[in-house]
Amino acid sequence: MATYKEVIGTAVQSLANSTGTQEGQIWYDNANNVFKLQTVSTTGSWASGGVIPSAKRFNGGAGDNVNAMLEWGGDNPPSGSTITNTYDGTSWTTTPNSYPGATKGMGFAGIQTAALSFGGDYNNSRSAKTFLWNGSTWSAQNDLNTARDQGSGAGTTSAAFYVGGNPGPGYGNNTETWDGSCWTNSSNLPYSVREAGSGGTVPAGWLMGGLTGNPTSFGSQTTEFSSGTWTSGNNVSGPARWGQAAAGPQTAGWIGTGNSGTTRVNNSEAYDGTSWSSNATTNNSVIDPGSAGNGGVSGGYFGGEASTGNSNVTEEYSAAGSPTTVTLTTS
Repeated sequence: MATYKEVIGTAVQSLANSTGTQEGQIWYDNANNVFKLQTVSTTGSWASGGVIPSAKRFNGGAGDNVNAMLEWGGDNPPSGSTITNTYDGTSWTTTPNSYPGATKGMGFAGIQTAALSFGGDYNNSRSAKTFLWNGSTWSAQNDLNTARDQGSGAGTTSAAFYVGGNPGPGYGNNTETWDGSCWTNSSNLPYSVREAGSGGTVPAGWLMGGLTGNPTSFGSQTTEFSSGTWTSGNNVSGPARWGQAAAGPQTAGWIGTGNSGTTRVNNSEAYDGTSWSSNATTNNSVIDPGSAGNGGVSGGYFGGEASTGNSNVTEEYSAAGSPTTVTLTTS
């Protein structure tokens, strides 16, 4: 029988960790005295990250990967928050420059160094305000055409959309697109909704689930926003929900946790632009967290309302195909 070295071309290495290993490599973990295989994951997975400095929900989120996320605002009783925090893949750091007003339930788009925040409950009133983050400070931009909170947004600082939400009274279905300087009304969503999951950008965005009338009416539907028009897509394979974490482009989106009726769920799914498939479950079950992960490869959610009140948890998401290490055992 051929040896591992004869097949692979090198002997099994004795290492303290997986740094420098390659896909398909078997190595010996000399810190734990076990053999391990470096491979890639077949489903999306979740891992606990560093906690945000204060428990909150309805906070904003931006970032294209788990090592560069941004969060701000949110519901932090007895009032909304103005704090802005950055994440480096391990811990959160509070920036010296606060968000311009106590805001929760806003739409959000962008990355850690270039983010957009729009609408929301601003100082206890539904807002049309838009603010741009340049990596160090927030600055006021042109307003939305319709003031509202709890809508769904996604995109970049030069191409974003905002749809649905609560303009009062009732839920909304209007869509607005951002071109880097102003908002323009676009095609209405075929139904009214708030607290739906969303991702992508303009001209290729997506929307999933959300409250469609009252706390007992919520969806499992996916609707795609392509070139200014909304079209129906396939439903999620798991439970219908609202208040979920969501991010990613139209061909690599993901959702996690949320509320299915009166029950918080830890189900997570991935979207390939056509259909949904199951991921590993989240470690926590919350409603209305901030979330980020525009690149689709990694991201996460932070905060949200748990069964015991607002949460400060962070969960890090890694999409299928991400590097992973498996301990080898005998049977």
